[in-house]
Amino acid sequence: MSCPGEPDARSARRCQNRDMSTVSPLPFQGGVFRDTRDENRWLRVSWHEERRMFVVSIWHVDECVAAFQLGTDDVPGVVQAFLAAIPTN
Repeated sequence: MSCPGEPDARSARRCQNRDMSTVSPLPFQGGVFRDTRDENRWLRVSWHEERRMFVVSIWHVDECVAAFQLGTDDVPGVVQAFLAAIPTN
């Protein structure tokens, strides 16, 4: 079993779309973020150059429980949504 936040490649394969050519235990480009409510839950963002897209996945311990493919055209909108949600005081 891998350490929390460091999902193993076997679990990653179950989560990724079948036609994604490369699966890595941790993203080569991207990041891993711990859920503030549960130390066993993680958000993983990984860049897939061959498809020119991001995969955003939710992990519980070392198992991927959900994944979403995000095209590069949608990235600015997602970033803007995060920034717009931050209260300004």
